[in-house]
Amino acid sequence: MADEKNNKIDEDEIKELEKIKRELDLCKKEKEEYLEGWKRERANFENFRKDEEKRFLEFVNNARKKFALKLLPILDNLEFSEKYLTEDDKKNNTIKGFMEVKKQIEQLMKELGVEEINVKEGDKFSEYLHEAIEKKQSEDYKEIVVIEVLQKGYYINKEVLRPAKVKVGIPKQ
Repeated sequence: MADEKNNKIDEDEIKELEKIKRELDLCKKEKEEYLEGWKRERANFENFRKDEEKRFLEFVNNARKKFALKLLPILDNLEFSEKYLTEDDKKNNTIKGFMEVKKQIEQLMKELGVEEINVKEGDKFSEYLHEAIEKKQSEDYKEIVVIEVLQKGYYINKEVLRPAKVKVGIPKQ
């Protein structure tokens, strides 16, 4: 009878151990699922953070471009006016003040990442860098070239902000 009782206890213990093992296996499986889910969510969050950072940089760059584009006409007018100053005008304190404002605007543009597009007479015309405002036909030209810069063009962070407005010479047909 004692052996039957011991067998009964052993069977009950075995059943209890099997139950505990099933529960442990289930816990391990759930742990793996939760861990994988957590890893996926962490990766998703990291991707979200990178996307948000990219969107923020795009927002800042667009704001810089818009601000620079609003400043360019002011700078253009100051440069245009400067062309017509006489030596006596340059000694006038009011004029000196305006020219100092021009320098400050130029410095601000540099800080925004704005650079002048280097365009000179004789350069080959580029639709990307130049906007043709006037044209002159002549047999002297073998290709379309810049013959005069009418308004400066600018880059912002190596991207064309505003193309240079130019007068072009084109080959006579």
